[in-house]
Amino acid sequence: MGSRITLKNRCVFVTGGSLGIGLAITRELASRGANVFIVALEKDDPLQAAEQVACEFPSVRFGAAACDVSDYAAVQQAVEQMLEELGSVEGVVCNAGFDVPGYFAEKPADEFRRLMEVNYLGSVHAAKCVLPHLSAGSFISFTSSMAGVTGVFGYSSYCPTKFAQIGLAETISQELGPQGIQVSVLCPPDTDTPGLRDESKRPPKETEAVTKNTRLMQADVVARRFVDQLQAGKFHIKVNLTSHLIYRFKGLTPNIFRWALNRAIGKAPRENEQKIPVTTNGSK
Repeated sequence: MGSRITLKNRCVFVTGGSLGIGLAITRELASRGANVFIVALEKDDPLQAAEQVACEFPSVRFGAAACDVSDYAAVQQAVEQMLEELGSVEGVVCNAGFDVPGYFAEKPADEFRRLMEVNYLGSVHAAKCVLPHLSAGSFISFTSSMAGVTGVFGYSSYCPTKFAQIGLAETISQELGPQGIQVSVLCPPDTDTPGLRDESKRPPKETEAVTKNTRLMQADVVARRFVDQLQAGKFHIKVNLTSHLIYRFKGLTPNIFRWALNRAIGKAPRENEQKIPVTTNGSK
């Protein structure tokens, strides 16, 4: 566990900070006195989000930039804008990401590339661009997922990006810890956000079977528990009991965990069999 982090008057760079968990984290940071710079895609209107939160917390400062985090130069420019407007950067929450659920056999290869560019490389870009400006007492945090702890049916393009974030966090925490820069990784469960509601319109039946009894968390609760543990200096941040149990269960009994997961998948209705390409040698 690292040292306790102070947020009051600190300037924090938040990617994907205009919607869902990212917006909730922005609000929670602001409620504790942090100045926040929001980065998000133009269609997600980071400027409007910053203006909205600024009205709620008039004693702190905000900034915003429209940016695709998969573009390293654009992220670098956003950090420079933050430095001009807020004067410093003492923390970053790499939260931007998305998913498109579906069967592996039916997913186009470009989808895997795009998710890796946004979810994983977007985190790399944000962390690298702020790192030269960080000093002892600063932090880098990544929003992974419980889908970064265990593979989930239908999330073959998403889970690997979240596993990668955890691996990145574990590695750079060893490098940056001696410099007094704290690294952490948030692994939230399914949370009631616009992104999840959009994903839920088209999941495979097997995915529904695995997640049907999952109780959604609210984004503000996830954000509050995340910031509590961030400030306490925790590395691996889990925000509910179910997440703790899954993490322990899989770690201690991986074979039983896989059996239980496959059993739930096997009970799913299969109205449409997966369309798996079959190659023949020209014979019938």
